[in-house]
Amino acid sequence: MILVSDEEYDGCPVTPYFLIKTSDEGFSIFLPTVCDLLAEDWRVVKA
Repeated sequence: MILVSDEEYDGCPVTPYFLIKTSDEGFSIFLPTVCDLLAEDWRVVKA
């Protein structure tokens, strides 16, 4: 998972977002569901 946190794109403010690397070497945006946000099994991983 990659955090894209540029504050501005083409002169407009951008909200940070996460990208997930897919099996076909592409990327997909990660949009957590309510279940993801309320889960109690999250772990902090530092790269």
